[in-house]
Amino acid sequence: MKINIILLILITLGFNTRLFSQYDTRFINQTFENSKGLNEVQKIEFISNALLGKSYQDGPLGEGKSGEFDADPLFRFDKFDCTTFVETVLAFALSNNIDDFFGQMNEIRYKGEVSFLNRNHFISLDWINDNKNIVYDATYEVSRSTLLAKATIQKTKWYQKMDVGRIQGFDIDEARKLEKLEKLKLLSNLVEDEIVSLPYISIDNAIEDENLKKIPSGSIINIVRPNWDIEQYIGTNINVSHQGFAIRINGKVFFRHASSKAGKVSDILLKDYLKPYLNHKTVKGINILKLY
Repeated sequence: MKINIILLILITLGFNTRLFSQYDTRFINQTFENSKGLNEVQKIEFISNALLGKSYQDGPLGEGKSGEFDADPLFRFDKFDCTTFVETVLAFALSNNIDDFFGQMNEIRYKGEVSFLNRNHFISLDWINDNKNIVYDATYEVSRSTLLAKATIQKTKWYQKMDVGRIQGFDIDEARKLEKLEKLKLLSNLVEDEIVSLPYISIDNAIEDENLKKIPSGSIINIVRPNWDIEQYIGTNINVSHQGFAIRINGKVFFRHASSKAGKVSDILLKDYLKPYLNHKTVKGINILKLY
């Protein structure tokens, strides 16, 4: 009976229940039950561990059945990209039950009303600014030798660069998808360019044992690429390309993330993840966010 009631609530919220099985409901409720008494950082460690091995998928979430441009589900637990993994874990950590979780996900993912235009698409511009009530920048706490990564986010050009593949989760023909895409592009014409700055620790600084010891477990690690020049591909430059969690296990700091390379949510020593990027052309360091 309880599962049916929850599914009814999800249908009302516009959730695609085909991707939310009774197993998922049991998993969520059991996870909340097993994490009772844990603080928020411990919940991040516990819940992210429960999701290890889940598959990677780029852009698995949308605005649900009522979404105008992306009808992919609002929530799911079988597939993640790097940001939806962070969002899902945070929503769990900040909630006490399944109802709290749904509200937290929307609060984390959207600036106001749930819609594609209100979604926090860019980590440095949208996501961090809209979630300042739950996280703060702790980069300077780890190392005083911080640098600043700037980028001009050109949202209108980003929208204009979109192709029909951005219209997701609909059982409609190509012509109807193109209509939706053109409408989305017209709506985006009102979005102004913005310059964003983000503090970061250089790769060589970040992998020093002294600084690794200071990275708090449960903090969010953003991979920084200052003014990454990819405008020709997506319409704008960016300065954050990936994110995950710092998780401390037996005194060592791991990077727990939804990895496109591994094809799943996985762990790797943060030092081992960062070392290949020493002297990299675009990846220059990490930014660290911590829960209040």
